[in-house]
Amino acid sequence: WNVATGQVRHLFPTNGDQIRSVAFTRDGKTIASAGDAIRLYDVATKKERLHIPQQAHSLYFSASDEVLTAAVGGAIRRWDTKTGKFLTP
Repeated sequence: WNVATGQVRHLFPTNGDQIRSVAFTRDGKTIASAGDAIRLYDVATKKERLHIPQQAHSLYFSASDEVLTAAVGGAIRRWDTKTGKFLTP
């Protein structure tokens, strides 16, 4: 949304039945959503740039924006935000 006007700026695609969490990188260039999977979108192009086939809650980007952390089935998991590679829990 545009904060000043309340106008919708962009609707990203649905991610299953419900979105459980969203997070922006600190630089504001990427948004992540957690629904039926974790999806990372480029804010400028509005295109999906990474798909992680994992249901999750409570997304959080590291200070460097290089690691995405989420709650998954009672565990904490981490992924590399460039490759989607699973990192040690």
